[in-house]
Amino acid sequence: MSPKVINSVLLAYSLVMAGMGIEAYLVKGSVASLAGVLFGILMIASVGVWKSNPRAGRIFSLIVALAGMSRPLMKLKDLTFYPGGVILGISLVAILVLGMGHMMTNSAKNSAEN
Repeated sequence: MSPKVINSVLLAYSLVMAGMGIEAYLVKGSVASLAGVLFGILMIASVGVWKSNPRAGRIFSLIVALAGMSRPLMKLKDLTFYPGGVILGISLVAILVLGMGHMMTNSAKNSAEN
């Protein structure tokens, strides 16, 4: 999987998380929902870190995605499709894409060594 595809998925994650955080704040007045904006900013920062240090950037991305899905997981019993299910889903997609990118990179390195 190319870095461009991975970065695109991570940037989409950023936009969705930030957008849902802003929406919840404006509609429900939920200050805690602004954490979604923070996760969006952190994910964009992780893509920036990736440019100078790819491994650290991807680890940073993984941590942000795992942290982003922590709240819906804590409320799994009462989980609704929106917003909890959407957050859980996009976080899982980001984690899967990061994992696939990691495995494909390692596979290419192993093939080059043999």
